[in-house]
Parts: sequence; structure tokens; C-alpha cells
Amino acid sequence: MKVTRFLAKQFAQPSGPIGRYLITPWLDRANQVANDAVFQKLPLQPDSQVAEIGFGGGDLLFRISDALVTGTVTGIDPSPAVVARAKARASRVTGKLQISLRVGTVDHLPLSDNELDLAVSVNTIYFWRSLPQCLIELSRVIKPGGHLVLGFSDGQNLKKSGYTRHGYLNPDVQQVSLEMQSAGFVAVDVTSINRGTKGLFNIIQATAS
Repeated sequence: MKVTRFLAKQFAQPSGPIGRYLITPWLDRANQVANDAVFQKLPLQPDSQVAEIGFGGGDLLFRISDALVTGTVTGIDPSPAVVARAKARASRVTGKLQISLRVGTVDHLPLSDNELDLAVSVNTIYFWRSLPQCLIELSRVIKPGGHLVLGFSDGQNLKKSGYTRHGYLNPDVQQVSLEMQSAGFVAVDVTSINRGTKGLFNIIQATAS
């Protein structure tokens, strides 16, 4: 139980040397399939203004940067350890790098109104304090006609892991879709990928109105 509690806390917000050097790199490996699937769904343009919320290991963040020409991707994460690691990685990259990195949370995003063409978050919805509040905040920073893409695992599979006992949200596709519409998003589209024993991985795309 103590190990599960410790891991639940680290997955939600990696901290200290363990968070920076062990948990954060592991997140990239654990999320590789999810990141690949979500990346294929992103409506990216060369000049897109993008934010990844809760970017963890940074794999998807840097892939988005590589796809941009004049656009910028802002990585926002509540963990200073995660942001520090990403800044160190960015400093080692030669050539053009369209990345801005900030400490922040999804319910109080360090972004201006209507700043983004696209916001994306993968496997972070479990850690949100309030699904309705966070979706309303995302609708604030996305331009009308811009897009929100969320990727997350089936709630039943998460429940089996035991992490819901430590404050994780147990997301339901229908609930998330309805909350998106309540927050002002339209054209909600759901893609579910069957991962066998790991359960379903869901990708929800929506357009800001």
C-alpha cells in the first residue's frame, strides 16, 4: 500500500531526484503507444500555437516541436522537476526548437485567452482536481475553431490498478464527452483503441466554439 501511494504521488507530480531521473524517463516509455496514437490525431499546421498539458517525459512535446515551422509548442507541467529536465533536454538540441516550458496546472493555465490553436494532454486527466473546471479553463485558452485532444485509459482498468484509492479520477468516455460539451466544445469525436489486457485507450477530439 505504501509503495502504491508513493508511485501514485510520483506519477501525478514527479518530484526530487527519483521523479526527475527515474519516473519522468519511465513515463516516455510507458506512454509510447499512447503518444504515437495521439500524435497521429493532432491537427497540426506549420504555424500552430500548441500547448501540451502535463508533458511528463517530453516525448510528445518534442515531436510536436519538430512538426512546427513558425508555430510554437508550450509545455506546461505542475512538476518543477519535469520542467527542469525538459529545459536541460532542450538545451542539448541543436538547430530550431519551437518550445516554451512553464510550471503550471490545468485548472490555472499560465496562458492568455484565445492563445492556442490546439491543446493536447495524454494520460493526465486522472490527476485533474475538477474535470468541469479544467475543461472550462482549457476552453478559455483555445481560440474559437481551435482543438482539444485528450488521451486516457479506460477507467475500469485504472480502478483495477488501485490508484483510484489515492485520489485519481476514474474517467468515463461518455462523462468526459458530456463535460466537454458543457464547457463549450463541439464536434466531439471519440476513438477507442483496444490494447488487450491493458484495456481501452481513448482519444477524444473536440472543437472550441
